[in-house]
Amino acid sequence: LKSLNLSLEGQYPNLKAGFFSLQLDFAKDTVQLWYGYEQELLGEYRVLGNAKEVKKQIESFLKTGGSGLEPEAFIDKLKKAYQHLLQQKNEHDNQGIPIIQVWLRMASWEIQTDQFQQEPLPENMKKYSRAEFSYDWYKSKKIASQKGLHFTVAVKAYSKNIQDYLWIPSSNRGEGSVYSFLKFEAKEAPQSLNSETTKQLNLITKNQGETK
Repeated sequence: LKSLNLSLEGQYPNLKAGFFSLQLDFAKDTVQLWYGYEQELLGEYRVLGNAKEVKKQIESFLKTGGSGLEPEAFIDKLKKAYQHLLQQKNEHDNQGIPIIQVWLRMASWEIQTDQFQQEPLPENMKKYSRAEFSYDWYKSKKIASQKGLHFTVAVKAYSKNIQDYLWIPSSNRGEGSVYSFLKFEAKEAPQSLNSETTKQLNLITKNQGETK
C-alpha cells in the first residue's frame, strides 16, 4: 500500500490503512475491507493470494470513488436534494433533513445522468453507495462550510440503526464521526448603513480632518 501513501497499522485481526480498515479471519480464510472502522463494507476476499485484489479495490475507490463531481458542483446538487426534501415536509424543521434521505435523493436523481432522468431504467442508473456519498462529503467539506451546510452529530438514539446515520471521515488517517441530519443555513449578508448613520460618520470624518 506504500504506492498509495498508505501504511497498515493495528494488530490482528483488525488492521487499518487511512480511511480503510481490514478484518482478518484466518479460520475462515477471509478478509473484509471496510470504509471507516466497520462502517461500510467494500468487499470480502480470501486471505491467501488476494492482497493485490484488496489493494486494487482501495486504489479504485480513492481514484474513482464518489459521484465524480467537483466539490462545488457536489454541494450544489446536495443543496437541491435538501431543498426538494424540505419542500415535501411542508413545515419548518430546525433539525434539518435526515442524512440518509438526502443520500437516497442524491443516488436516485441528483447525480444521475441526463439519460437516466429522461428514461429512468435500471440499466441507465449510476450506482452511488453510502461510502461514495461519504467520500464526496469529505472531499467537499471546506466548500460545504462556506455554503452554509451544517451537520448534526448522531446522538445515541440515532446511532443504533445504520439507516439513521452516516460516517464521514474528518482526516485521511481514518478519524471521523457519525451524523444523522444536515441543514443549509443562509449566511446573513452584512447590513448596510442607513442614510442617517452615513451622514453622522461623514460628519465625524470631516471634523477629524479639520482638527488635524
